[in-house]
Amino acid sequence: MYHRRVIFLCGMLALVMSAWAGTQPGYTLHFNFLHSPAAARQSIQLAAAAGARLVSLVPPAHIWEDHNSLASLEVALAEAKRCHISIIFSRMDACQTNGMNWLFNYALVKPGQLPNGIASVDWFCATVGNHPFERWQREETAFYAQRFGHSPQLKAAAIGGLVEPFVSQRGSLLQWSEATQCYEIAQYTPEGLEEWHHWLQRRYQQVADLNTAYGTNFTAVTAVPLPIDNTDERFGKARAAYFDWVACLNDWVMTQYRENRRIWHQYARAPFLLQLSGFAMDKIARGQPEFAAFDIPAWLQETDATGLSLYTYSGYEDCGHNTDMATLHLVAGAREAGKSVIIMESGGETPEVTLDPHELSFVLRAGMQVKPAAQLYEYFRYQRDGRVDPGMMVDPDGKVHQPGYTQVGQLLSQLATMQPETASPCFYYLSVPLATRESAEAGYLNRTVYNLAGWVPCRLLPWASYQRVPTGMVVLVPPALAKVIPADQLHAFLAVAVSRGWTVVTDGETCKALAQLAPKVTTYPISCAELADASYVEEAAEALYQQLDGLSAFRQKADAQPVALRPGVYWQQVDDRLYLWVDDETPVRLHPQACRSLGITRVWGSTKSGHQLIASWIDEGGHTRTLALPCRQWRTIF
Repeated sequence: MYHRRVIFLCGMLALVMSAWAGTQPGYTLHFNFLHSPAAARQSIQLAAAAGARLVSLVPPAHIWEDHNSLASLEVALAEAKRCHISIIFSRMDACQTNGMNWLFNYALVKPGQLPNGIASVDWFCATVGNHPFERWQREETAFYAQRFGHSPQLKAAAIGGLVEPFVSQRGSLLQWSEATQCYEIAQYTPEGLEEWHHWLQRRYQQVADLNTAYGTNFTAVTAVPLPIDNTDERFGKARAAYFDWVACLNDWVMTQYRENRRIWHQYARAPFLLQLSGFAMDKIARGQPEFAAFDIPAWLQETDATGLSLYTYSGYEDCGHNTDMATLHLVAGAREAGKSVIIMESGGETPEVTLDPHELSFVLRAGMQVKPAAQLYEYFRYQRDGRVDPGMMVDPDGKVHQPGYTQVGQLLSQLATMQPETASPCFYYLSVPLATRESAEAGYLNRTVYNLAGWVPCRLLPWASYQRVPTGMVVLVPPALAKVIPADQLHAFLAVAVSRGWTVVTDGETCKALAQLAPKVTTYPISCAELADASYVEEAAEALYQQLDGLSAFRQKADAQPVALRPGVYWQQVDDRLYLWVDDETPVRLHPQACRSLGITRVWGSTKSGHQLIASWIDEGGHTRTLALPCRQWRTIF
């Protein structure tokens, strides 16, 4: 009863936090650069002077074995309390005072492995099914919950592999493969194989059931290999087997989250986070179609609150703007469901940590559309490879580094007074992972949506949340929906679709099946085969957009946006102001009627090149008008 009561109280706290009261600025403090209690005290003081209302502490693993680091942590908490600064605990992967990293010496000691048997890059580790790693996460969760869980300073916690599971060392789920030109699973390890066998044993009561599902003749569950891909010839039904391998990984992540959250809430009331990287959406968009089994929208509906890492990086042609925006549109769905969002880390790399105004303004303003409770900048007291980059604020010796300290502090200080608007979605996408097990086209649609979401405002929700879709909306559902959703649930969905005037968009076969069940439902068929035939995901996204653009309900919502939708153009409305970031030299087309409706009177535009931005629009007389917007300066429009 006590545990259930604590969990209930925490759930209530998460709901209270979701009542947005502005964004608190803050910074990340890595214990790699805090070598003494004096350094910890000084760092909190410098953070407070730079406007911090919240700091995220990244302590070493097994801090209880490092008395100096533990003393530094206690001093940091005391000084933060004195300065009225709240605290988050995150990652627990820093080095101890003697330079030893416990996590990578004792728990994450082996690389991952790709499907072709080649070891992953050094950055990625064997995590899935790694019992020492799983035990370490539980130990860290229990330590911080028991010792600090009742502190009113504590606002959230995010532990180990539950921080950036797709891209971090602590997660290591996916790695880019030059051989296949897509992201591949990086957990083809003995530990991953053991986890796969445990998953199969839970799913199938008998080996005969497994063989029927996969078209195989295995004599024991332990004889089933890890599926290499959706064409693995060892399986008669390779797509089903490969989908299930991805589902096994999905379930492992959420099992880790649930178990650690259970431990956390035995003692602590602050939300326990699952933290995504802004680059996560790109991993799905450029991965195998069966990655639809990673039901990320469902993750975010289940968690106490959502953590987010929001960076730009020059390794992407667009510095990651598209995948960042796609992730923000994903997170917006959880935010509107009452989940609090904290941008736990942010910054820009080119690859040095940069003060580039185009990148820094994007990182620190674009995230406002999810109305985060806080936004924290990563590179506070920092160095990399012995150097202090322009975007770092304090060097490891505690010396203020200019102009980074002042410029970043000034930008963050503006967040608290911003009143952001969230772009109205052009469509809702309902995630139904099992559809991909039935139809490859469902997987291609899923990964296409994960790319299209970067430049078309939308929401991605789990199937179970369809009741949250508003009236008159375009609702995109995967092929084979009618084959995998129980009849009673499907009838309930269609009844809501009819009553709310939705237009349900899917492949032609599924449209016919839905119309037979509910003749009054409005459907709109699209060709998902066209998405599968595309050479690259951007081509598929453009093809999907063109099909949706033929639907009047979608076109009306697209025209209601302040700017014409296209790749490379991103925006954020704050009060009567419109911020634009443009990654190319093509003019931006404004929608004057939509801007007036939204109350927009001023525009600020930033280009990657630093050149002026050309805006065009059609006036009331049908004539094309143009306006030159000096880069990163305000202009009054219309």
